[in-house]
Amino acid sequence: MGSPEPKPMIIVFSILFIISCILMWFISYSINFTFWIGFVVIIFGEMIYSLGFFAMRENTEKKKTVVDWGIYKISRHSHILAGIICVFGVIVIGWNPDSIIYIILWVYFIVYIWVCLIRQS
Repeated sequence: MGSPEPKPMIIVFSILFIISCILMWFISYSINFTFWIGFVVIIFGEMIYSLGFFAMRENTEKKKTVVDWGIYKISRHSHILAGIICVFGVIVIGWNPDSIIYIILWVYFIVYIWVCLIRQS
């Protein structure tokens, strides 16, 4: 038996993840006020991400139903929301509108949101 064909959106999200890692590698960071604001935004995004896992593990007897407790009362796709918040935090950390990498990261952020919205519909 062969492995199932990968879904196109999994490939797109994998490519976007690799691009984000490459872009974030070249951002120059300096410890200033925007660094700490971005750091807090990233921590907030990670908390939302972990709340999604806690909500899914909360009631094992409800595994056959749609998860509608915990963070999923607020956001149906909390992991995607957490990823968007974390990428925005990285943009805030590297706040430098004069840098070409910073502008590319903003374009990436907009494309990432657009792909996430396509996936939702």
